[in-house]
Amino acid sequence: MVWNVRGLCNSSTQKEVVSMLDRNGVSLCALLETRMHISRINKVCKGIKGNWQCYSNASLCNRGTRIAIGWDPGAWDVFVINSFDQVVHCRVHSKNSNHTFFMSFVYADNDYRDRRKLWDYLWIHHSLVKDEPWLIAGDFNQVLKPSESTRSSSFDSFMTDFQRCIDDTNLGDINATGLYYTWNQKPRGIGGLLRKLDRTMGNTNILSMFPKLHVMYKPYGISDHSPALISFPIGKPKKYYDFKFVNNFTNHPQFHDTVQSIWGNRVEALRVELERAEEQLDRDPDNEEVSVEHAKYLEEFTKALCEEECLLRQKTKLNWLKEGDRNTKYYHKVIKERQSRNKINSITGSNGVMHGANQVADIAIAHFSDFLGKDRDVDPIISLTAFSAIL
Repeated sequence: MVWNVRGLCNSSTQKEVVSMLDRNGVSLCALLETRMHISRINKVCKGIKGNWQCYSNASLCNRGTRIAIGWDPGAWDVFVINSFDQVVHCRVHSKNSNHTFFMSFVYADNDYRDRRKLWDYLWIHHSLVKDEPWLIAGDFNQVLKPSESTRSSSFDSFMTDFQRCIDDTNLGDINATGLYYTWNQKPRGIGGLLRKLDRTMGNTNILSMFPKLHVMYKPYGISDHSPALISFPIGKPKKYYDFKFVNNFTNHPQFHDTVQSIWGNRVEALRVELERAEEQLDRDPDNEEVSVEHAKYLEEFTKALCEEECLLRQKTKLNWLKEGDRNTKYYHKVIKERQSRNKINSITGSNGVMHGANQVADIAIAHFSDFLGKDRDVDPIISLTAFSAIL
């Protein structure tokens, strides 16, 4: 488990961490942003799990411990390879599966200039890992694309830096379930902010070692970050057979009505639940459980709308396959729609003046005649040495 707990100083937070570990059978965890002084961190970790071993990067932090790692020595061997204020690199051995791999725990800085140092640390560690299995998890304090934030509408340089780091280190997101937005800024007044700041990534070799590897992001609980529960299922992966759709199904008279009723009911049911959650959030904007429920229904509703759109596109395609080659009203309707879309009703000349449909042909001919139909002076080549190679 990897969880940004936003402080581990009070006893209620410590009890919740213990409860989370026990309920989910966790044997290896990293707690981020503990904010604890170096003199207390070991004592508190022992109080949470007395028989566990622990490590922290407290000596490298200016404002309290950022990353604390604990593990059950009966299940794991953990060797710290390198440690920085924003990341701890380890080599871990699972005694249950007898597998050894690299694992890194991240708590990125809020300042983008310091995060760039983290991207460099990860690239350096990648050169050490090479082709060995590598798993990395934590709070990266940065979204990867606009859709991972409820208030971002375009790419920026911070996303580009993060994406470049991921590409250079050959990492990719591990299959995840649970909450999509892993960080929640509790609404104050109107609205709020949800972002996917926490993620679990790995290279292809970690997926070869654990084909069923996955992570579940649980509700925030005491924190504003979602705890990531990483599972390492052992055993031969189940063989899945490709789904084969029989086109003859579409000829059944009840096919479209049946599919439409199923998808339509699902979208409408999610719409009702989403509206209910939005109303509750409006009445109680500080309620964390309501915010989590709203984010869940919003994600499911958006996904359902996309699936419904794909279904409608497929239905349109089937209609064309059925009637498109026949001299039917449907055929002529499609042709007229295409002609309407492709028709040029106005054109702007090279002088910036807009002309109507009756002048489109003349303006186009005049433009290309002037552009392609005249002799022009061409600068001579001064020297062939300007080219590095002559083909």
